[in-house]
Amino acid sequence: MMNPLLIPSPPLSVQWFTFQLKPSYDYIVVGAGSAGSIVACRLAHEMGDKVLLIEAGVGLDAVITDFPGMFINNLKTPSRFWPYVNEPQPEVGQAYGNRQTSEAKGKALGGSSTVNLMIYNRGNRKYYDSIARDFGANGWSFEQLLPYFKKSENNTDPNVDPIYHGRSGPVGVSTPSAIDTPLLHWQKALTEQGFPVVDLNGPTQYGTSIMQSTIRDGMRQSTANSYLEFSDICPDINIVTGAFVTKVLITGQMNNAKAYGVEFKKGNRIYRVMANKEVIISAGTIGSSLLLLWSGIGPREHLHLLGQPVYADLPVGQNLQNHVAVAIPMLIRNTSSVLPTPELNVPQMYQALFENMGPLTQMPVSYLLYNSSVNPDWTYPDIAIHVCVVNQGEFGFKNGKPMGVRLNEWTQYFRHLSYNNYLEVIAVLFRPKSVGNVRLRSPDPQVLPIIEENFLKHPDDKQALLDAIRYAYYVIEETSVSRDVYVNPQPFPGCTYCPSGPVWQCTSYHICIIREVGRSFQNPVGTCRMGGQHRTDVVVDERLRVRGVSSLRVIDTSVFPAVINANANAAALAVGEKGADLVLEDHRTQFGSDPGYDQSWKHKFCTQQRQQIHDSFANRYQFNTSYDYIVVGAGSAGSIVACRLAHEKGNRVLLLEAGDGQDSVMTDFPGMFGYNLQNPSRIWQY
Repeated sequence: MMNPLLIPSPPLSVQWFTFQLKPSYDYIVVGAGSAGSIVACRLAHEMGDKVLLIEAGVGLDAVITDFPGMFINNLKTPSRFWPYVNEPQPEVGQAYGNRQTSEAKGKALGGSSTVNLMIYNRGNRKYYDSIARDFGANGWSFEQLLPYFKKSENNTDPNVDPIYHGRSGPVGVSTPSAIDTPLLHWQKALTEQGFPVVDLNGPTQYGTSIMQSTIRDGMRQSTANSYLEFSDICPDINIVTGAFVTKVLITGQMNNAKAYGVEFKKGNRIYRVMANKEVIISAGTIGSSLLLLWSGIGPREHLHLLGQPVYADLPVGQNLQNHVAVAIPMLIRNTSSVLPTPELNVPQMYQALFENMGPLTQMPVSYLLYNSSVNPDWTYPDIAIHVCVVNQGEFGFKNGKPMGVRLNEWTQYFRHLSYNNYLEVIAVLFRPKSVGNVRLRSPDPQVLPIIEENFLKHPDDKQALLDAIRYAYYVIEETSVSRDVYVNPQPFPGCTYCPSGPVWQCTSYHICIIREVGRSFQNPVGTCRMGGQHRTDVVVDERLRVRGVSSLRVIDTSVFPAVINANANAAALAVGEKGADLVLEDHRTQFGSDPGYDQSWKHKFCTQQRQQIHDSFANRYQFNTSYDYIVVGAGSAGSIVACRLAHEKGNRVLLLEAGDGQDSVMTDFPGMFGYNLQNPSRIWQY
């Protein structure tokens, strides 16, 4: 059997993980993020399979990642993010370095669930119903997906409806208990405007709410600390961190290929490890599409231009969809009682560690979901206003740099905000019609890809975002919240307020700030689009199997065919739970309970060391649909033939035997020969 294959020839020191790494696993899961961690744990827990979980990022730093109040500090740790950037486009992002906005996706155990804003928002039921109806993805309607949302959820709010919420899942979900006064007044102003206060994860997704968060007992609930750290949920699996998967190993011809392992880089060494059953890609919307392209799965013309082999001609990367947002700091007249002070201090740490309370343990966020002028369906909102109170001290150096803006041009604006609380009001386009793409810049995985979001290319998108910005300023200037919050008298650099009238009526200013600071809201989907067999524009089927390549699936938010009108993390949890179930169902359906499959040998080839072969080695799930050679009869000649074919050429060989395995007491001792004759099950009754 192949050991982890070292590709470079110069001898290097063997790192610790190689002693734990096996030559092969039943499943290899690429990406220990929101979905991948769940998939790996469920497969190991439900079936007792051997699972390898590979993560390019690092482990956890509890102080930085687990305290909700340290969210902004996460943004200042570049090692926790993939350094993806979008191609420059004139409609947005002119204030950012090189006029490129970032697509910051988590690179750590837990993926983006370790670094995101912790908002738990599933999205509209009509969105999920449209996946099943319009894309032929049977099994993905809202009612069919709801059990998987609930399966991962442990909601501690006693007021939520148990029809829509789970209370026994691994991921803690809570409603903030301490909310800043300005945020409460913002909520009050919205209700005065006629918006209902609703559970946006309940039966209605129109209105306003203080959002539920993936926080339990004052700590962030990533999939790393809610799944991977608990042995009762996630039994013994191999996890390798700091390992960058650069290729799925594939054999066969175009559209009739099979995945059999992965190649990854850790440090200066490259390794290969084999998958006996499946390779599962859960590397996120950008990462999963890139790994498929590096492996020869994608648009044929694009791969040919880069000299890549083509195993499946599929539209990988061609359906990138994402939210676009504009963040607007509004000034607060009074100080905050909830937020952490600009610098950490002992009382804050004591409260968080020993009392599960205090400013480090919360991140209250208000949400408003409603309709723009281009969307007549009030039950399916297309814009959102996301509001939270922020205090990050020297704003220009602590928040501006992670935002990516050109500090030399924005220094004065940032200093105006230094050590002040402000209300961050983010206008978000939640149902964009513009579509982008992800492509390889080079076949070298170390080279960053081409990411073209094409924000606001569709005219409806620009109008909808303008409506959201206009209404955000209207609430600040014309409602009761104006007693606590006011518009910054200094406009964004490069933009100018209208000479008269309120800012909410100044359309030219709204257009300008979109152009200057419009950017991704970090919820991309669609690059490995899912759909039914009748569709030619999809990458995976409704069971998340890559078309034309067996033993390969994609399980993450890249499979959603259109952008979710919500933050994507809750959907990622659900797709992880459902995806794991699909894998388990397919293997149970394929092999059922037929005892004949229980006798297919687990041993891949014969070794020089003597091995016990008995029924406990049998593994029905090891059976593949095709082999290079099939040998009928594991007798004196057949056993030799099968072993030699597998050993000398590395062929895939199936050896079939009508009898059962060996009982070493009965068969191996010469003196027991007579007893063998008394066991009719070991002899053909001719």
